[in-house]
Amino acid sequence: MMGMLGANKVLALVHGSRIVNVSSRSASSVVSPSVKKYYPYIGNREIVGFGRNGNPQYLDDPRFPYPSIRFRENDDVFEALRKKELGDWKNLTIDEKKLLYRHSFRMTLAETMAPHPRWKLSVAWACFLMSAAMLYLSFVKSVVLNLPTMKYAQKDYKEALLYRRLYSRDGPIDGLVSSFDFENMRWK
Repeated sequence: MMGMLGANKVLALVHGSRIVNVSSRSASSVVSPSVKKYYPYIGNREIVGFGRNGNPQYLDDPRFPYPSIRFRENDDVFEALRKKELGDWKNLTIDEKKLLYRHSFRMTLAETMAPHPRWKLSVAWACFLMSAAMLYLSFVKSVVLNLPTMKYAQKDYKEALLYRRLYSRDGPIDGLVSSFDFENMRWK
């Protein structure tokens, strides 16, 4: 169990029945051997919590808003800003507060939950693939298969159908037959 005590900021570390006092920034004495094995993989980043599954990893996830390690590695600029952070926050400028936040997190929660424009690329690929498939189908139908034309689309069939309707006297008052002259065999 870890807790902050008083103004001198001393961590009280409980191991079994004994209490060990450790200064707040001496990470080498607090880090256990099981945690030290992660430092070659995470670099000079500070482990700040349990995280998602107990392993030190960084992930921007709205369901787990507190990652187990900081986003950026510690450097001299950040250490100076951390010392300034321990004082009054009114002395920090807005840019310094943003820099502190961006040192711990890559994105804000609003940026994490914002929709990504990746759907546009998916729609573009879907349209491209469908148009390619239609072009391929039309090529296969016209060149490879060489299908015969349908008899319903031929001009002779359409004329025969028209004369059949005329000679069956379909619609003599207001239909097709009313506009055809049977004596002269032409349209009125």
